[in-house]
Amino acid sequence: MHSSTLRRWIDSRRERDIEDSIRTIIDISNPAQPTDAERKAILHRCDRFNFALYRFAPPYTADRCALDRFAHALGLVRRDFSLDADAFGIVSVRNTPAAGAPAGEMIPFTDRALNWHSDGYYHPCERPIRSIAMHCERPAASGGENGFIDPDRLFIALHDHDPSLVEALMHPQAMSVPAVFDEKGRCLRPCRSGPVFSFSTPSSADSRPRLSMRYTSRTRSIRWRDTPSIAEARIALRKTIDTLARDALMIRFEAGEGIICNNILHCRSAFIDEAASPRTLLRIRSFDAVGGAPDS
Repeated sequence: MHSSTLRRWIDSRRERDIEDSIRTIIDISNPAQPTDAERKAILHRCDRFNFALYRFAPPYTADRCALDRFAHALGLVRRDFSLDADAFGIVSVRNTPAAGAPAGEMIPFTDRALNWHSDGYYHPCERPIRSIAMHCERPAASGGENGFIDPDRLFIALHDHDPSLVEALMHPQAMSVPAVFDEKGRCLRPCRSGPVFSFSTPSSADSRPRLSMRYTSRTRSIRWRDTPSIAEARIALRKTIDTLARDALMIRFEAGEGIICNNILHCRSAFIDEAASPRTLLRIRSFDAVGGAPDS
């Protein structure tokens, strides 16, 4: 991205007022047919803050068909069908490790804490996960709080500190996820390399660039480009995440509540289940940004 374009993007995003209203939950009367006002309220917050919180009115708390239509109405059209996704592209995230998944990717399907990450960091860069809907079907008996950080804030904080930090993290081989092989030596997934930060090309329906963040705070099974600039940028990135985490949005979703977002940085605390009613989060991943046409 040209330096002048980047400066205009930073200035436009810096002007956003981070207000208490971003923590307000938008009530959705009929998710299968969201009203124009409900849809506009969610799109407005996703445009300004990259996420919006919502709550389905009864009886739609665990209605997968309604969740599918709700996500589709907000632009999550091209779905990522992976792991145990159903016909809608919805995955039930609960404490039941997915059979056949690489070991490092089973952590979301346990009751363990998940550190800061964006979804799909192991996907090919030409098909990144642009958006996610995470919908609570059933909360845990205790714990299971989710945290969220807008990558725009993170990028701007790093750029303000030293522009060379984000330049290093935008290198096309900044972070690599090694290949995964099964017990017979067959390749389940090739090595995937890519930048931490990247900008999409604006489409005709969306005039401004969109920032994407590809990141995991895991240290195992991750390789970073071996240069002094990346080493310095990694330390600064981790410190900045820790700083922003102090006032990050932290929420324990109740049944029927959720978030729709442009794949922002998120985490999860450990939790304890009741045997008869395990914590269940319904997740949709999409290759489209919230409310936007497919990236060109």
